[in-house]
Amino acid sequence: MICYEELVQNDGRPAVPIEVLSQDSREPKRSCEKALPWLDDPRSRDRDKFPRQVDRWWEFRKWQLDNRDPVFRDDGFSAYLAARKRRHSLLGSHNMVSSSTFKETVRREWEMRPKRLEVPSNARFPAYEATVKKRLVSHKFAWEFQLEGDPRQQGVWATWVEYLLRPLGKTCPC
Repeated sequence: MICYEELVQNDGRPAVPIEVLSQDSREPKRSCEKALPWLDDPRSRDRDKFPRQVDRWWEFRKWQLDNRDPVFRDDGFSAYLAARKRRHSLLGSHNMVSSSTFKETVRREWEMRPKRLEVPSNARFPAYEATVKKRLVSHKFAWEFQLEGDPRQQGVWATWVEYLLRPLGKTCPC
């Protein structure tokens, strides 16, 4: 539930509603069968499927910010830090959260997330936007959307399109 809430609070889109996972505790795989590849190892009977999806969302957010003006990058870290504090507090790790090294530890964790630039680091947002649209054309994607230089000003639809279009790393279930 903690990871589900973290995903929703940070504008993520859960693969399945939390109610679906709690509908049939005897057959959790059956209740969310179509979404399992997006959540976790399909062979697992573990019902806490959202940590993997939350991690993917944060990887996307970092990637999204890495491909924009550096002025927005600290916003991503601030949101990530707040989410980590909330998660650890809810899990009862109050000493860890109040530690003087917590912020530095979370900063290192954030920085370790893969940095994937779609365009050279000296290029500007218009080059990134052109790269994204070119990738969409190659997939015959025809729906309208508008990326914004400031991702906080971007609509939900454009963010979702951008999320689906990001390059996938080793965590891809495909």
